[in-house]
Amino acid sequence: MFITEQLVHHIRRKCIAVDDMEYASQLVLDSLANAIAGSVTDAGRKVIQWGREQSSMDAGRLAFLMSVLSQLTELDDIHANSLTHPGAVVVPAALAASLKEGVTGEVFLKSVLHGYEATCLIGQVLKESEFRSIDHSSICGSLGAAMAVTSILQLSDLETAAVLANLIAREVRHWDVSDAGTLSKYFNIARASELGITGSYLAQVGVFDGVRNLNVDQDFYVAAERELASVESYWALTQTTIRTLPCCRHVHPAIEAALALREQLTGKAIRKIRVITYKGAKELCDRPDPIDEYDARFSIQYCVAHMLSFGHIGLASFENYHCATLAKIRQKICVEIYDQFTQRFPAELGAKLVVSTEEGADFSSMAYCHKNNSDIDVLKRIVTEKARLLLATANLDEFDYNNFLEITMSIYKAEKLMDVTSWFY
Repeated sequence: MFITEQLVHHIRRKCIAVDDMEYASQLVLDSLANAIAGSVTDAGRKVIQWGREQSSMDAGRLAFLMSVLSQLTELDDIHANSLTHPGAVVVPAALAASLKEGVTGEVFLKSVLHGYEATCLIGQVLKESEFRSIDHSSICGSLGAAMAVTSILQLSDLETAAVLANLIAREVRHWDVSDAGTLSKYFNIARASELGITGSYLAQVGVFDGVRNLNVDQDFYVAAERELASVESYWALTQTTIRTLPCCRHVHPAIEAALALREQLTGKAIRKIRVITYKGAKELCDRPDPIDEYDARFSIQYCVAHMLSFGHIGLASFENYHCATLAKIRQKICVEIYDQFTQRFPAELGAKLVVSTEEGADFSSMAYCHKNNSDIDVLKRIVTEKARLLLATANLDEFDYNNFLEITMSIYKAEKLMDVTSWFY
């Protein structure tokens, strides 16, 4: 049995409990709320305008559009162990295909479970192999999207494995998050969602003629065999973390450490700030001079300066990325690597702030972030409170919010999935 056949066999024969479906519905709610908030950003309005100018909005384009919108606020969910953002790629594909096929809410949520599982498992394989430097979400996401859509289309295990094999074998896409303003990360992930749909519908009409051995490095096979032999009984989706800070996840621990120090630094003149963190955070987020608001979302210096100055980070916090007051603080911040933090990544994301004042005193704080929200009641509270804030940014009132919650919470029992795309498109 080939690797992709093993993957499909594992996912489709895994037991699904009621709580698993409830968890899936919460992550769908989160993705929709993220897309709604993204729809009122400058980039979001332009993407929507592009969509409305198309001669037709098929399932692939709809998935692409929702995926982009759900990422623009940098609040899409995270699966730390696989280094992926599964919600931004799986939910749009599953939703678009479900609306096209007119399936029940239960079928839709089951496809979301399947999509997350494929995305996260392959992400964990890549993390353990020589491919760990690539963008996992855009690579693994196409497989997750296809796994979700083939579930909706009720394709056979062999047909599904063939789709996954063709997607794995495709050319690896690289993205450079330092290309500020290009939004390349968001578009690559959105393209993966669209690609998963396209591949699934091609398989439905018999384009793929079976599963072949993948032409990838042996290191991938070794990691894949090991991962599939040790999969847990729980669904990967339940180990996903909901983001509540609208910036790169690598910045979050430094922000938390800054918040812990803010009151102690009141009235004190800061001479120097050392941010000590893991290698990946420094490589991606050591950006002392962000050139636009998207670059600022990936800047440790900007986010720490903003938290120390204002005590919060919100969706509007990045509009004033050129603020002169924050620039003075940014120039005092240096980012360093600490091996212990690097070794604990990605299980834990850590950072330590050491702030030296002009009076010669030192203040320090350490923080770890990204514990998963596996408790369903805790998850519900986090998601609904976050959704309320995001819908408010889109000028939706309490009536709209309650209506939104009622529709999304009842997806599981829906005989036919309601078209919820009008909320963001």
